[in-house]
Amino acid sequence: MRTIFAGYNPQSTAGWKFRLQDLLVDYDTRQIFVGKKEIDLTQTEYNIMAFLSVHAGKVLTYATIIQAVWGYISDKVSLLIIGFVLSVKGQCMET
Repeated sequence: MRTIFAGYNPQSTAGWKFRLQDLLVDYDTRQIFVGKKEIDLTQTEYNIMAFLSVHAGKVLTYATIIQAVWGYISDKVSLLIIGFVLSVKGQCMET
């Protein structure tokens, strides 16, 4: 699997899970749960969530997220991030 995150190595998270209150990110299975409900995400939505969870507690710029997830920087993509985050937030709030 190609590494898509700057400073993120899938083997370095082998067996890892990120947990914050009811949120669970399972890096091995590429699944995200809120409580016991699995959140159905696109590959891009999952990649954004995984990147953010790996860097939890850090302030990240749109440019950093765009470079890590898409591999290039574009002003147009920053609006996509907002859309993806709102989509994921909406799905998580439905639980």
